[in-house]
Amino acid sequence: MTVYETICIIKTSLTDEELGKVITKVRGFIEKSGGEILKMENWGKKKMAYEVRKEKKGAYVFFRFRGPSPVVAELERQYRLEDSIIKFLTIKCDPKLLAEEMTRESAAAVHAASPAPVAVAVAAASPDSTVGG
Repeated sequence: MTVYETICIIKTSLTDEELGKVITKVRGFIEKSGGEILKMENWGKKKMAYEVRKEKKGAYVFFRFRGPSPVVAELERQYRLEDSIIKFLTIKCDPKLLAEEMTRESAAAVHAASPAPVAVAVAAASPDSTVGG
C-alpha cells in the first residue's frame, strides 16, 4: 500500500469541540475506506496567506496514512462535502524520503530516552590555598 500525506484547513469559527468532531470525522473517512493512519498532528490556528471562502484564518490538521489509491478519491470527495473544511491538499509520499524521516525520528526518540551525561565539576585548587593550614 502507498503512503499519503494530507493537510486540511478547517474554519476557525468552530469551537474546539466541533473542531475535534471534524478531525474525528476525517479519521473515520480514512479508516472506513481501508486506510491506516500513521501520524496525525493538529498544527493549530494560523493566518492564511490569502482569504479563502471569506476566512482569513484556519485550523491546520496534518495526516499521514497508508492505503490503496481509492482512499484518496473518497477522502477528497468527503472533504468537498464537509462545509467546515475550506481547503485541502493530498500528496503521495516518496518512499526514500519517508524512510529517512522514520530513521531520524527513531534516532531522536532513542536520544531523548537516553539519560543525559552528568557534568562533573572539578574544583581547581589555587596556588595560594593551602590544605590544612
